[in-house]
Amino acid sequence: MNQEEKLLQYKEKIERAKVELSQLEGEEKSLLRRLKEEHGLESVKEAKKKLDKLKAEGDEFEEKLEAKLAEIEQKYDFD
Repeated sequence: MNQEEKLLQYKEKIERAKVELSQLEGEEKSLLRRLKEEHGLESVKEAKKKLDKLKAEGDEFEEKLEAKLAEIEQKYDFD
């Protein structure tokens, strides 16, 4: 394979990479738009913070639920 053929292959790879990059950028914009429309969040960073908060709330709720269940089991002598 000569240099000209190599250069043409590189050019084709670059063109494919450009197309893929463009598609990914469009997908990113679409996902960010959905994040804003559906959840009122402006960025991925904001979404991560919200997710962490929701996880913490879920963990807290689960702990309270387990405590209540243990209380009920003890009170009504469930085994």
